[in-house]
Amino acid sequence: MFLGHTGTMISSDLNASLSPVSALHLAVVMLVVWRAFAHRATAYLKSSSATDTDGGTDAVASEQRNRPHQRMIPKAEAAGDLQARDRHHLSLRKNEVLEILDDSKLWWLVRNAQGDVGKVPYNYMRLVEDDVAKAPRTPAVARRAAKEPPPRGSSWQRSFGSCFQKCLPASPASPPASDQGQLCDASAKSCATPPTSELAAALHANREALVRLRDVLEGAGGEVDAHTDIYLLRFLLAEKGDEAAAARWLHDTTRWRLSIGAVEMRRQALAGAALFDLHPDVRAILSVCQSFPAHGRARDGGPLNIILHDGFSPTRVMETVSSAGFLGSMVALMEHNMAAADATSAASGSLTRMSFVFCYEGLSLSMINMRFLTTYFVKVAGLDSRYPSLIGAVSCVNAPSIFSFAFGAVRGMLSEDIRGRMRVEKPATSRAALLALAPACHLPAALGGDCESMPAAVAKRTGWDRVDPAERRGLHADSKIRCYL
Repeated sequence: MFLGHTGTMISSDLNASLSPVSALHLAVVMLVVWRAFAHRATAYLKSSSATDTDGGTDAVASEQRNRPHQRMIPKAEAAGDLQARDRHHLSLRKNEVLEILDDSKLWWLVRNAQGDVGKVPYNYMRLVEDDVAKAPRTPAVARRAAKEPPPRGSSWQRSFGSCFQKCLPASPASPPASDQGQLCDASAKSCATPPTSELAAALHANREALVRLRDVLEGAGGEVDAHTDIYLLRFLLAEKGDEAAAARWLHDTTRWRLSIGAVEMRRQALAGAALFDLHPDVRAILSVCQSFPAHGRARDGGPLNIILHDGFSPTRVMETVSSAGFLGSMVALMEHNMAAADATSAASGSLTRMSFVFCYEGLSLSMINMRFLTTYFVKVAGLDSRYPSLIGAVSCVNAPSIFSFAFGAVRGMLSEDIRGRMRVEKPATSRAALLALAPACHLPAALGGDCESMPAAVAKRTGWDRVDPAERRGLHADSKIRCYL
């Protein structure tokens, strides 16, 4: 009634003060406004009715439209089975789908369906493309999905490709890389694989950074040789393309190499010198230790080093050489391997690394000598920090039950990188693991290979060819490898 009365009063006033044309115009405007109001009211009533009848479907839909977008977590599928190496890693089952939590490093942090979180090697992961396309979460996944280059001038990642696999377990889907070993005969066709040009692409992509790193090398007193760029590239790879960090590492390493004589060792090794020529204590060490440096090639083409522990006596080592001599001999071994790896990389077109086989058959408590560990072993345990991107596979075979106790004594002295590379095999799985690492023609028969005695090429590389055969036969008499020399 109030509205009707008010409307009548307004109408009376308008009739008294407006012309007929103006009154008509005002009436039309009021009609339009009233119809708009009625239309909004009808829509509101229909919306309320729908909410009452279907449990609030429209309201929920409206809420979901207004809610901020929730990104999906990208997923990857395991390319093969893999056993976790320690509590920080995660075991994989072929075709298992996992969530990617962090893929900024070579070891990805993932979560499986059971909620377990751990690290896995990136080359065991196949991205689930649908998830990546819908919601790339991490920066690296987003770049791959958009096919954009990595940041910070890190062209190393685009250029290296499978080079990263040298520091990871071999991808289950990829064939062995080229093997450049000289011990295979013509019948060992499995050892030959055409070289690739991935290394040349990496050198070209990083050419400007390598020029600057070469200046750092020479400024610190280092020497330039035929394979300097490959050597420098290892620093860039280890620092994941961070040139400033690589330069600092290179400078410190060069000063250390000068102080210990490693620069001269590399010069001699690249000139073809035998391992015995690089340090006076090398022959003495190899006479009391069942070690065979540069024993052929691993499947990635890099030098293979074999160390046996049966018959090993820490006391005998300490009686034979000083701790400084022990360190110098191990540096010589690393320099000899690095020179060989760099030369092989240049020849094959693929960055290669040195591999280790440690055979723990015959391991005993008497070999765990604390004086040896704290005065000798501790000096060489961290050498990998002076040789970035050089050490590849570290295969510990024929490990007895006592191995875990022995490893506990040295674990804290080893870098996380070395611990991550170690793969421990029981006797039942050791032969298969060895053949996966290296062709049989590069392994001693005592380890399941084809070599009944040391090949002439190995004897020449180390210097054993100059030693009297009678003396060589008398060495390592208490080892399974006796008479091998």
